[in-house]
Amino acid sequence: MDLFLTDKHVLITGSSKGIGLAIAEAFLKEGAKVCINSRNSDELSSVYNSFKEKYGSEKIIKFSTDISKKENLLKLRSYIFEEWGELDIVISNVGIGSGSSAAIPDSLEWSESWDSNFTSAYLTTETFLEDLKNTKGSLIYISSIAGIESIGAPTHYSVAKSAILALSKNISKKLSDTVRVNVVAPGNIYFK
Repeated sequence: MDLFLTDKHVLITGSSKGIGLAIAEAFLKEGAKVCINSRNSDELSSVYNSFKEKYGSEKIIKFSTDISKKENLLKLRSYIFEEWGELDIVISNVGIGSGSSAAIPDSLEWSESWDSNFTSAYLTTETFLEDLKNTKGSLIYISSIAGIESIGAPTHYSVAKSAILALSKNISKKLSDTVRVNVVAPGNIYFK
């Protein structure tokens, strides 16, 4: 299938495993140029080497960093623009769904989950929004069914994923003439 993604420049955060890994490969199969990201540099290098062998070194770049910190995202942005000079699509995929089953988890667990599941998405948006406006690009958030329905997921995770839905709805209307904004809310995904 040709989705007209050949040579589009795509950043996928949290792409060394799970949903992000599958998204990265799907874009590569469509001929896009993909930047993969993870804070786990060993996993990221393994994926990068596999993709490079399968799709060619001109199609894949990597940058290992924790994107819940603005300064790290600015370094990632600099790297992407040194390599490509533009960005067409950002997939905000970082998230961790594990944690306490308490109704209200302690403040440390809440903060860590919020940073991973919401702050990373907000900061990614803030960092790359002007670049996506320049290319009339797309911004896609990966949320969760846990942000829509109560399915027994950790409270902090569900609330953060719900906040991503609210963020995407609000900015999609405000940016509709320059950036296409969407959100995907999958159910449980099991992977090794």
